[in-house]
Amino acid sequence: MEGCLFGIANNEVQSSVNLVKNEAQYLCCFNNFVENFDKKKKILAAKHRDVKREFQKGNFKSEAQQWVDEADDIIHIDSKIKKRFLVGRCPNCWWQYRKGKELAKETQHIEDLLGRSNSNIIAGRANILDIKHLPLQDFLHFKSRESKFQDLWKALQDNNCNMIGLRGIGGAGKTSMAKEVAHKLRESNLIDKFIFLVVSKPPDFKKTREEFAKGLDLNLEEVKEEELSSKILSRITKMDKKLLITLDDVWEKFDLIEKLGIPSDHKGCTLLIITRSSNVCMEMECRMIELQMLNNKEALKLFEAHAKLNNSCHGLKGMPEKFVEHCGGIPVVIVAIARALKNKQAPIWKDALKTLEDRAVDQNLEGAYKCLKLSYDNLKNQKSKDLFLISSLFPEDYQVPIQVLTEIGIGLGSFGENDRYHLARSEVHEAIGELIDFSLLLHGRDECVEMHDSIREVALWIGERDIQSLSDSKMAMKESLRYLLWKNDDFSTNFNGSKLEVLLLFLDGSKEFKVSGAFFKEMMRLKVLVLFNNNYYYKRIPALSLMNSLQPLKDIRTLILQRLKLGDICALGNLLSLNTLRFLSCSIIELPREFLKLKKLGSLEVERCKIKKNNPFEVIERCTQLEELTFVANRCDNEENDAISHNRSSLTLHRYCISSKNLSGYFEKYGFMSRCVQIDDPLSHLVSETTFKQLVKGAELLILEGEDAPRIWKNFVLDDIVATDDRGMMNDLIVLHLSSCPYMEFLIDTKDHDSGVAGFCNLFGLHLSNVEVEDLCHGPLPSGVWEQLGIMKLNKCHRLKSILSNGNYNLFHLKSMKLEDCPMLVSVFQPSTARSLMKLEKLTIRNCSALECILVSEDSDSNLKSYHDSLFPKLKKLQIEFCDKLRRILPVLFVGGLASLEMLSIYKCEQLEYMFDKFEEGEDAMLPSLEKLQVVGVPNFIGIFREYYQLMSPPMQKPSPPLSRHNSNNINQSPARRVFSWVQACCSLNKSRPASEDTKITVPEQRPHDHRVPQDN
Repeated sequence: MEGCLFGIANNEVQSSVNLVKNEAQYLCCFNNFVENFDKKKKILAAKHRDVKREFQKGNFKSEAQQWVDEADDIIHIDSKIKKRFLVGRCPNCWWQYRKGKELAKETQHIEDLLGRSNSNIIAGRANILDIKHLPLQDFLHFKSRESKFQDLWKALQDNNCNMIGLRGIGGAGKTSMAKEVAHKLRESNLIDKFIFLVVSKPPDFKKTREEFAKGLDLNLEEVKEEELSSKILSRITKMDKKLLITLDDVWEKFDLIEKLGIPSDHKGCTLLIITRSSNVCMEMECRMIELQMLNNKEALKLFEAHAKLNNSCHGLKGMPEKFVEHCGGIPVVIVAIARALKNKQAPIWKDALKTLEDRAVDQNLEGAYKCLKLSYDNLKNQKSKDLFLISSLFPEDYQVPIQVLTEIGIGLGSFGENDRYHLARSEVHEAIGELIDFSLLLHGRDECVEMHDSIREVALWIGERDIQSLSDSKMAMKESLRYLLWKNDDFSTNFNGSKLEVLLLFLDGSKEFKVSGAFFKEMMRLKVLVLFNNNYYYKRIPALSLMNSLQPLKDIRTLILQRLKLGDICALGNLLSLNTLRFLSCSIIELPREFLKLKKLGSLEVERCKIKKNNPFEVIERCTQLEELTFVANRCDNEENDAISHNRSSLTLHRYCISSKNLSGYFEKYGFMSRCVQIDDPLSHLVSETTFKQLVKGAELLILEGEDAPRIWKNFVLDDIVATDDRGMMNDLIVLHLSSCPYMEFLIDTKDHDSGVAGFCNLFGLHLSNVEVEDLCHGPLPSGVWEQLGIMKLNKCHRLKSILSNGNYNLFHLKSMKLEDCPMLVSVFQPSTARSLMKLEKLTIRNCSALECILVSEDSDSNLKSYHDSLFPKLKKLQIEFCDKLRRILPVLFVGGLASLEMLSIYKCEQLEYMFDKFEEGEDAMLPSLEKLQVVGVPNFIGIFREYYQLMSPPMQKPSPPLSRHNSNNINQSPARRVFSWVQACCSLNKSRPASEDTKITVPEQRPHDHRVPQDN
């Protein structure tokens, strides 16, 4: 009894001691907790900036807002404040204990946030409602939409009806429903081709015909304009596929064959017309389906969802219902007004409601216009209001590049010689973000925004006195215009442009652009000029007189020119107010030295241009006031390929993209990056050493390739940047792509440097090709190295012997790894590194002739057992080809290991004997997700498991047939003999077939997850 009591007392004492020790660490190790917290907070702050940048663009899921809020709170925690007592001489121990405990907790919170940030909360606008194309799931739960959806679905499948009309008021969701039905028809193979065309008002049939012909794969260069309709008609009538053509925004009847070449009675071709007018449906003899407005109950539900109303909202009783009454059941209006009032206090709601009730407009449009005007009035930023009106100038359904809209906004602001361009950009981005948040602008394609037709009409109504779109020179022009779209190649000189601030010129590109100086002479207030050549064939048109015509524009700030043959552009040096200058697909003689007079020039963009002579960087690098530079995919006819100049000025750029090719593929894969450098042979002789080093240090995307690359990398990257950068090694870098570098022994070499230096902390994509590294790292590990790495591709690294062999690396975020043509690579992972690969989904190894194993074995089974639960838990696809010395894939397969593996493919691995050395007994099925197993060109292959084969070899000489789902329950299920029947089949097949034969096994999708090897009696 005494011994028992003593044991209990001893346990209690030990528990108390452990408790005291655990609590004491917060005081005794306080500085360690502070240091660890600060270190993790820096990583969180970097991720926070990335998430907020995508958040502002709308690329987020619903949980992103909560993530940002939580991160905001932690980032503002100050770990440096220390409280003392006794006149500041002694530390306050109680405060340190509490603070240390708090920091430990918050550090763990940071770890959780970083983990959540990589669970795709940034996901391509997953929860931003694109009202122009509102997802049907947002309305299908409304009964009024379900029935109309089914009506349209059935009508489009009716072979006796070739023309259907979908009619409804603007903003009702007609386009969204039509696209969704078409998408489902295509998915169900009920149609073969779907072409969507916008007609608009007034119709531009020439443009629509060209888009239609392109959709039908007609070569426009071989067809005359007057013959295009007949060619389209001929193509449609000869098609043996089911074609659905949708004409959106049709305002009046027109001859389908004459204007667009569409037959009205051809079997196999169905036409859907989307219109606001029932007369159009009747006159064009369509079967009409009418999309009604939401009823009050449905409208209220939609309003509450977007206004984020819940039980905690006080003082708003009865008000949502009153707002909904004014919205008229129009979804686009409901969403816009709800978002304008989201998170606002009750007094603001009351003022807004009174404004709605007091304002009077056209009775037919009263609800929609008044509600959308209220959203406009509630914009906090005057620049947002200006950009809203300017966006309405662009044609209906026009994809407005965010970059163009941003530069227009910057041009409208005041900009002095000492002002910062990047701060002006931030202000404009905030304004565009507000418009998107209020649903007054919508996300479009490829970094563009667009405006819903109904909202555009309201914008034109709001700005009736200030804005105008002209498509015909005979149209009457309003007086005192501020913003004008001129969509015509004939330029009048008899209008008053004295108050004009923004001029958009859209040319059809059919002839030389000629404009006299008199056209711009009175435009003394003009701040923004955008001149787009919309030639369908992307051809440049001559505009040699333009430069001299622009000379009266002394206050011009933004100038954007597209697809023009400009010739000598020296005269632009006289436009001293310019802060944004952009050339897109233009041809010029040179970048002139006169540009050095443009002291306010903050952004210069030269993209897809032809430059006939001289090195453009001789001028660019002397424009030291530049903050943003784009020089992409240009052709420079400069034959002076001498060594890089060493005597140019240093640029301090906040945003830049320097490349000899288009980088859109990288942006699609990795997201937009604001500091990008791609240097190869066409560019290597243009950029100076000073500028090159400056660009590389801050780059987010770095691509170095070409014959001259080894010298550049050796002299300007490895020696001067990687080894000596005191800020840490390339910590802004997100994607690194190196090619053709025989002088690089190690990607990171820190043998002579402090191991505490941070390195590659934000790198997500790593691509090495023809880089002669022996290993990726050499010397003490930089802190945080590879921790954000998600994609790794190593190709033709002929001296690579091992990967990350000199330390314990955290590759928690690595999802895809591809190794090709690495003939000296012996192994891939150390066990310590393999433990961190919690998210690896795809592993491909090809042409690694010296590879002996993927995972280096531990010394004992107990060490292997220690990490079996975490061995590649997310791996879905494993592909290994042409690895002659590989004898096994992994040393052991534990129960529950490789649980996500769906495909395992082995090809031409001549020495392969087993896939796994051992397997563990257990009750759970092995490889439960495997759907496909391929073993091809493995003459020495014996079986899946070495130990399993040795244990079962006598019975395996007479294998039992694979089991079906129906008889598997009648088998004696000994855990020692438990494994898939296809494993047995594979093993026995290799015993019975000639050595030269291949094995290829596909596991049926409907297979049982728990096949067992039958016992021999």
